[in-house]
Amino acid sequence: MENRSVDVTYEYNSYTLLGVLHDTGTEFTLDDDTVGEEWNAGTSSITFSFTHDNFLRCYIIDRISKNILHERCDLTLQEWINHLKRETINPIARYPIPHRQGPTIPNHTANYVPNEYRKLIKSMVTFLVDIHDAGYSTAGFGMPNIVIKNEVVKFWKVQFITASMGSKNNDFICLHRVVESLFSGEQHLHLPREMQHFLDLLISGTQSEDEYLISRHVAIMSHDERVSFFTDCWERQHSLPKNQQGCYKRATRGLGRNQNWTGRISDTSLGPLYDCYDYHTRTNGGFDDRSGNKERINRELIKCWRHLGTHLREKGKTYGYAFNDRDIDVMVMHVFADKIAQFQKLLWTNDGILTEFRSGE
Repeated sequence: MENRSVDVTYEYNSYTLLGVLHDTGTEFTLDDDTVGEEWNAGTSSITFSFTHDNFLRCYIIDRISKNILHERCDLTLQEWINHLKRETINPIARYPIPHRQGPTIPNHTANYVPNEYRKLIKSMVTFLVDIHDAGYSTAGFGMPNIVIKNEVVKFWKVQFITASMGSKNNDFICLHRVVESLFSGEQHLHLPREMQHFLDLLISGTQSEDEYLISRHVAIMSHDERVSFFTDCWERQHSLPKNQQGCYKRATRGLGRNQNWTGRISDTSLGPLYDCYDYHTRTNGGFDDRSGNKERINRELIKCWRHLGTHLREKGKTYGYAFNDRDIDVMVMHVFADKIAQFQKLLWTNDGILTEFRSGE
């Protein structure tokens, strides 16, 4: 938050509602299209009232008339989404999992949210969490309050109020509506499971208590961040402080009963996923998914995520691919999205040990 008053000279075109502040060269738009011709040029005291990377700069001119100048934006959020779609970047993309058995073998197709949309959503979350940390929340917002400048998400025309648990929860409810609108219609039928977990969290009633989890949720991690998280879920346990190792075990047990979970990847039509599973079975005796020890079975499940995150890249040559983080991320989440999202939440609810894991910082 920043409040700073300065004197500037400006020019304003009341027909286009656009103008320039001469001392900075900053373009702006006016929030009130009823402003008269006397605003065409002049000098005035301007309060630069709020500073954030995801907030369109707001300049208040003439506190009596409450006329407001905004830094000029490039596109509305809807225009930006339409632009992405024209570039064939849809909110939900489809990824055919490679296989070797030929076109007559049914192929698995994974649905995923491209990084462009994850980044967009994460930027909105970051803005809300940051203003909450500063003691403020919004009085509500929607799609018209979100624009794009230099490919960066910006909020504008937003009223700020003193934050309370209720007002912070309401911010996430507003965000839920905006995000849902990205996946409207037929898109919603193919919503990846981790994104549904995220949307449910935004209206859970405990949003203000779960802001750390929301801001680092697997649904809005980039491809490379998620691949790192797959491996960290297993490897990080070995370096946790002793007082947190018990929390990790409770989170592991909290995954529930997962007997016979290897059935999810022991399907040859899953191509590289099956190859990784099969190689581990032949060289290391496989994963235990049938013992009577629930914690052991769940540990084996988590170890599999690490194994896939680490070794799927090696299987690309067999299929004529050079697998990258996107390929690995999408394939692993196709099979294990529910459990990975559940485990991340368990790491948070067990004394917040999620802060010890790589979680899309």
